[in-house]
Amino acid sequence: SNTYDVVVIGAGLVGALTARRLAEASLTVVILESRATPGGLATHGAGLALLGTPHPYVTLQQQLGEEFAREVWTLTRDNLKRLIDTLQELEQPFERVGSLRPTHSSTQARLLQQSVAQLQRDEFTVELEDAAEQGYVVAMRTQDDVAFNPTTLIEALLDHPNITLETGTEVQAIKLRQTSSVSKSPLLSIWA
Repeated sequence: SNTYDVVVIGAGLVGALTARRLAEASLTVVILESRATPGGLATHGAGLALLGTPHPYVTLQQQLGEEFAREVWTLTRDNLKRLIDTLQELEQPFERVGSLRPTHSSTQARLLQQSVAQLQRDEFTVELEDAAEQGYVVAMRTQDDVAFNPTTLIEALLDHPNITLETGTEVQAIKLRQTSSVSKSPLLSIWA
């Protein structure tokens, strides 16, 4: 029976990043990963972090309101900056690749045109391009998107003396125990 300050369930990108930040705050962390290797779904993707959402900005504004839509895009921009800072801190390679989001539909093209105009007013770095040469009506180009290797990033995040990784460990039960005599905080028992 081992005792840790924090238990993180899942050694994907979010679990690894969470464990790293807690370990850097001098907490002892164990990550319980049900698979044989860390990485989760992050290792199956292309390692591309994009600015914004897949939906046209004006559609997002209609669904969520202008302020919340701007907040969502701002969060993705801020998270891209945090990702780059983390990659640089851990000496991991990355590339600012940008992306091109094209459309065939004239209706979608109008939404994309309106979205680009609104995003530019909201101070996001996006451009509208004629995409006829590629067989599309128009396309939105962003410059802030980042390509990286999620597997090596996760490995680098987990490389910390305060982190213990337990692979092949599936959580069976989590139970609240009585508060300890030392601490007024309740304790959790985790069976894995």
